[in-house]
Amino acid sequence: MIGSTVVYMVTVGLAQVTSLLLLPIITRYLAPTAYGEYTLVLATTALVGTLGSSWIRNVAMRLHFDFAREGRSAALFATAALMQAGILSILMVAGYVWTRWVSDPVSLSTYVAGAVAVLVSDAYALTTNTLRAEQRASAFGVAEITSSLLRLGGTWVGLLVGYRTPAMLFVFATVALLVAGAAIVPQLRGSLAGPRVLDREAARELARVGLPSVPLWVGSWFMTLSNRTFLAWYDDLSAVGIYSVAQGVGERAITGLALGLSMMAWPAILRVWIDRPRETPRLIGTFVLIYTAMTFGPAVGLAVHREAVIDLLVGPDYRDASAILPLIAAGTWLIGLAGFLNRALELRKSYGTLSGITIGAAAVNVILNLWLVPRHGIVGAAAGTAGAGIVMVIVAAVVAVRIEPLPIPWLAVSGVVAATAVATLVSWPLTAPIPAIGVFGVVYTPLAFVVSRHGIKEFSHHGA
Repeated sequence: MIGSTVVYMVTVGLAQVTSLLLLPIITRYLAPTAYGEYTLVLATTALVGTLGSSWIRNVAMRLHFDFAREGRSAALFATAALMQAGILSILMVAGYVWTRWVSDPVSLSTYVAGAVAVLVSDAYALTTNTLRAEQRASAFGVAEITSSLLRLGGTWVGLLVGYRTPAMLFVFATVALLVAGAAIVPQLRGSLAGPRVLDREAARELARVGLPSVPLWVGSWFMTLSNRTFLAWYDDLSAVGIYSVAQGVGERAITGLALGLSMMAWPAILRVWIDRPRETPRLIGTFVLIYTAMTFGPAVGLAVHREAVIDLLVGPDYRDASAILPLIAAGTWLIGLAGFLNRALELRKSYGTLSGITIGAAAVNVILNLWLVPRHGIVGAAAGTAGAGIVMVIVAAVVAVRIEPLPIPWLAVSGVVAATAVATLVSWPLTAPIPAIGVFGVVYTPLAFVVSRHGIKEFSHHGA
């Protein structure tokens, strides 16, 4: 319904605003080396999360509808929660050894704080995924907004009073998620059916469907976060910090919007796939249009006004990040587009094919990083991601679209490109950060909405 759409959009918008506000706050208190340590631990614990829980959580959402029809959704949730917590706990030890090997010594307290943050955030994500599957948009919105505001406020206060360490960033993120998670437990209980017990059949089904997707999630990590490891190996933590700032800006402006769109639309697509499968390709094609409308303009805006964006959002020690922002924006946008083109494969549980596509693109990224990072530093790392994004989109277009042809509304997509061109021309002469970025957004947003409004109405009609 349109109400759910509004809730998701407001939630995503507020989450992105608070996330953007965090970046200038953190980078004005933490030096590049300290921020580099934080992001390196974040990348390592994310890899552990990829191996230990991402595949479980993703498949659990896909299987939720099957188990809900049988009145066993509570057993699926309990089984998935126990599986990911157990596997994560074991793998975190290996992750610390990896971190010490690839870089200068990383504080044990920072790593422990990061590990606990991943354990809590993955349990929280499993909970919110279930609420999304049940289309409880209000509960999801309350949880996300609560955690975002608490993390912003807690981190800011902590930095002001002198807790200026990488570990502190993880601690306040963990506290925010714990409070938000506690607030939605009653809603979760009302969404699950059957006894909350460890179910062997559910565990077998999660493993059977999910294990072939592990290479998919590992490949995704190598596509987006492994660059920090290569920079730590060939350069230093300061380079990791500067690169991570540029990547963070790209993620907040592009990936964050894409994830918000996925949260809004994916449950509706799953329901249409189950009830009226013939309508699904057209809906995914509309999905691609809305992704383009939401993210193409911001990606181009980041590239065009890169120096203004960096000056506005981060501290002066990180200005070198502007040099790689266009490459980061291009790579991030292309990887996101490939993910939407691959939705038909995910509906069919073709995780082996998805894994092959992602691993192939990740291999390109690794090869480019091994060649370019020793020679060009952070520019080489960013170029590797952009090159991998190009490969991933080409392969996705050839493989995934052949399996399920998508009727993409190309005329509307062309309108989005035209809107981006107009916004660029109008804002190009402006050099001050706020006017340049503000004018681009004011011109682009209404134009993009007009050309994609039919797609938004279609998702609202299907309950997104």
